[in-house]
Amino acid sequence: MRLVAFRRRASLGSRVSVPAAVLAAALALALAGGAAGVTSLAAPPTGQWGRVGPAVPKLFPAPNANEILGAKFGPDGRLYVFGSFTNAAGDPTADDLAVYDPGTGLWAGLGSNGAGDGALGGTVYAITWVNGTLYAGGDSIDAGGVVGADYLAAWTGSAWTKRGTSLNNKVLALASSNGLLYAGGMFTNVDGHSWIDHVAVFDGYAWHGMGFSGAGSDPALGDTVRALQALPDGRVFAAGDFTNAGTNQNADHVAWWDPGSATWNPVGGAAGPDGLFMPGTLNAVAVVGSKVYVGGSFDNANGDFRADNVAVWNGSDWTGLGSNVAGTDGAIADTVTSLAVYGSNVIAAGSFLDAGGNAAADTIAAWNGTKWLALGVPNQGDVIDGLAISGRTLVATGYFSSIGGALGTDRIAAFGLPAGPSAPRTLAGTAGAKKVTLSWAAPATLNGGGPVRDFVIQYRKKGATAWKTFADGVKTTRSAIVTGLLSGTTYEFRVSAQNDWGTGPCTAALSTKVR
Repeated sequence: MRLVAFRRRASLGSRVSVPAAVLAAALALALAGGAAGVTSLAAPPTGQWGRVGPAVPKLFPAPNANEILGAKFGPDGRLYVFGSFTNAAGDPTADDLAVYDPGTGLWAGLGSNGAGDGALGGTVYAITWVNGTLYAGGDSIDAGGVVGADYLAAWTGSAWTKRGTSLNNKVLALASSNGLLYAGGMFTNVDGHSWIDHVAVFDGYAWHGMGFSGAGSDPALGDTVRALQALPDGRVFAAGDFTNAGTNQNADHVAWWDPGSATWNPVGGAAGPDGLFMPGTLNAVAVVGSKVYVGGSFDNANGDFRADNVAVWNGSDWTGLGSNVAGTDGAIADTVTSLAVYGSNVIAAGSFLDAGGNAAADTIAAWNGTKWLALGVPNQGDVIDGLAISGRTLVATGYFSSIGGALGTDRIAAFGLPAGPSAPRTLAGTAGAKKVTLSWAAPATLNGGGPVRDFVIQYRKKGATAWKTFADGVKTTRSAIVTGLLSGTTYEFRVSAQNDWGTGPCTAALSTKVR
């Protein structure tokens, strides 16, 4: 795990490094923290939408123009929601940012402006935590009455405070890793420096820039940043409206920051074509291993007719995720506003209809690597802006009412996510000459994920560490003959089941000596 030191250009000031001891202490504190002992938000029944919080009071009285842009589960186990709203659940201080405590079932604001209203007084577009401190970014001025706490403020648990130099325009994205706070948005000239525009990092003491464009002291990212993801290894992924990140002509709308070389790089290497996501913009980025998913408003990324509004870098190329029924266009025909990762699935939300031709996949859908899956039956015409996941509980926020027909689900709702099947039962084996015949019973439950699509058989020599997958194709029969084994050798076997929503746990290992 790398601790990153950010440097200012020599002509604009001396080198500024984050003290290693400070970073190490901050990182230790962050890793030691957690949600032990907190109450989690209960999910509705699998495959169904339900309210967040008690039936009374209603979160927002109707009619209203409130919109919740996003939500995150905090390290304290509570649910924090943010956007443009007033008086959530009737609390006059719960404006633009509110917190739900699943232990008490109550909503509340965080601080006030001293006159009985909310402390922020402007739209909140993003939140994150650094070493237990909550940061909120948006378009508020003088948060909590603190002069200069503009566009970004920190909640200490009892008051809002300013952090570093005041910013001068909207903060649309926040991320944190290793004790560092990353901010992206529309701001420019942070701390008076012309090259700290649209993305910056705060080390607990001051704001620092992240690279240059190569043209004098111009910023590395020359336009709005709308999404950030910071990884534990120090890499930072940014997405938005910018083109030519740093000095790279191929890094349009999505790029990653290498803390070792202090440079921005295209996702996919220099071979990526110029204007990959042009015209268009990106609203969301999600990194899963070697894959990078992006969502937004664009057509035919990388020349792939399927890569409309959502695309993935799969480690070798940018591609779309499925296609429409006719096979002539992308699977999602309108804007994607948010992405979330759930197991091996990627959930997309926005204003689209019929993802992948699934008539029930409106405004939200899950890509399982093969097809788009519906999540209940949301309403056409709704907009889902934000997603948050804890365990098998999905929270969706946006501008909608009675999502999936569930009463009390205005602007925010919870969904019980399906999962892979439980483990197959009663695994048995009969040894033969260089083979073992296995049999098993069906899983006890499918966890709402639909029927079993395949059984996965794994084996290894007893005492070995790595498991091998037996290549028997895609089969749903509950028996198999594992061949190609060594006579006189003891092997271990296990079986798991797959459905549309993932792979469930394996059976206990069965040990058998081959004849």
